[in-house]
Parts: sequence; C-alpha cells; structure tokens
Amino acid sequence: MCPFAKSLFGSQTGLDPDLYIPQGTGLPPREANNTSCPSGPPAQLSAPLRAIQMQPGGIWLRSQPNTDNDDTRIGKINKCGFVSILEGPLCIDGYNFYKVKPDGSREGWAAESDKSRPKYWLVPVLDDKKCNLPPIFAEGATATSDHGTPGFVRKVPQLSATPLTWTIRRGDIVKIIEGPICNETYIWYKVHGGAHSEAGWTIEGHGNEYYFEIPDSIKMTNDETAEATC
Repeated sequence: MCPFAKSLFGSQTGLDPDLYIPQGTGLPPREANNTSCPSGPPAQLSAPLRAIQMQPGGIWLRSQPNTDNDDTRIGKINKCGFVSILEGPLCIDGYNFYKVKPDGSREGWAAESDKSRPKYWLVPVLDDKKCNLPPIFAEGATATSDHGTPGFVRKVPQLSATPLTWTIRRGDIVKIIEGPICNETYIWYKVHGGAHSEAGWTIEGHGNEYYFEIPDSIKMTNDETAEATC
C-alpha cells in the first residue's frame, strides 16, 4: 500500500481551514463528457484533477493516445505515481485516454482503466500532501469494515471530538452520506450505521492501512510484475 492523500476546495465554518477541506466537486468522479467511451467503465477524470496510478507493474505513457503502435511508448507511470490531468477524456481503441503530466516526467497520454471491466488504473485523489491515504469511496457508496478494532464514530471529523454511542466493528456495513474530507492528516467520511439513528464521522484508515474493504474498481492485484494492457 502506498502513502498519499488529498485536500481541496475551500474551508468549513468552525474548523481550521488549513486542516478541514471539503470534497467540493473534484470527487466523486465527474460525469463523463461526450468524448468518453460509450461502453466500458465511465470516465472519472478531467482537468485539472490529480490522479494516482494504482496498477502494479505500471502503465504505458504514450506520445499519442492509441494502443496499436509500440513506437508511441515513451515511458511508464509506476504504481503509486502521481499525475496531473491536462486534457481528456478521449476515446481511442475503447480506452478513455488522458493527456497527463507525471510528477518528475514528461507529458504524455495514458489510459484510465481496463476497457472491459471497472478496474481503474488512474484514480482521482485529493491533495497528495496533507493526508495519509487516498479516498476510495464517494457519497452514496457502502463500506464494509475489515478492521479488527472497533472504529469510533464522532460528531465532527476531529480526533478530539466526542464519540457517538455506537462503533463500527469488523463486518459492519455503513453508508457514506458525506465526504471524503481531509482533516488532521486523515480522510474522513460521514456515515450512517443502519439501525443507529445518529450519523457521524469516521476515518478511512491509519498509516498505510485501510479500515474498510477496498472497492473492486480500484483493488490492486497481488502480482507486482503485472503489466497493464495498454
């Protein structure tokens, strides 16, 4: 697992604006525009978002947005590498391509995901300097806890805030009703716990460990030598 994170878009009344930064419109994924592929996983990125590359083995960085010419390969974007989105999406060969600027590298084109199933290689992130993990859920999603220690649910997204009367235990399923936001180096979500009447805020994970099961759409494989298909 790689350490990274994000914060964007303004402040929230009652909390330090340098720490608490709401999601804004950068996440969840934006609606694909008319140049995205009509089939396959929907496009999730657009300029000027940032993204992280999650595919073990890396994906190709190309001089042109296509998959039928090896001569267009100009490098790779390695796992856990950050990129800035410059243009796109552009549907070529069934893939949603974006012009990107990898950190510390030249500009080029890269595909966002597998064209036939929702496995994303380029995943939108918030500010990769303020928080320890990238957000993996959007509003309306459900999340299943796989953490051995019960997780506190708090009135506001601060570690010093008063916990509610219920906790999240391994196997519990909660619904994301707000977030992600970055505060105190943690990604927070406001969640509802089914039978529990009061919603509250909980952290996504600590260090490099997620406290919830990672969605299949961005789950990393165990094969660290795997190559992307484009």
